[in-house]
Amino acid sequence: MPFVMNEKPIRSARDTETGAEMTVRSGPEISLLKAHFKSTEGNLILYLRLSPKYPDKPLVKNDVTNPGIMIYSAAIELELKRQRMADYAANTRLVDHAIRLLAFINRHQPLATSPFFWSDYASLYGDEQPSFGMPSDDELLDLSMSPNAG
Repeated sequence: MPFVMNEKPIRSARDTETGAEMTVRSGPEISLLKAHFKSTEGNLILYLRLSPKYPDKPLVKNDVTNPGIMIYSAAIELELKRQRMADYAANTRLVDHAIRLLAFINRHQPLATSPFFWSDYASLYGDEQPSFGMPSDDELLDLSMSPNAG
């Protein structure tokens, strides 16, 4: 995927192949960010918490063992339901595209001290079937380091 950073607004990028765009903005709290993704596939807002995966461990810059950017899966689920987007495969592709573009921005303009992703996806869904698939935490870590891979 050929991603490029936009000059303005800051923390913004686009996919030159598909025309998809993402802009990361501050949220209502200092540790909360909102990433706005727009594409022909659909639009999505990702909420990000700047918080270490293991809060009891010391926060160390660029520590891959304690990622510092949590992607709120429940917020994605609510957004997809609000838009009545029920196609699991299409939703999974949309979320994957958004995360890759977010990872690209994060590689060029780190969003946290430990700028690697993790999510609450595995802890949210027991017997309930979500309307999208999310990469595992290991896959999110890989995407954080190589957003154009795969």
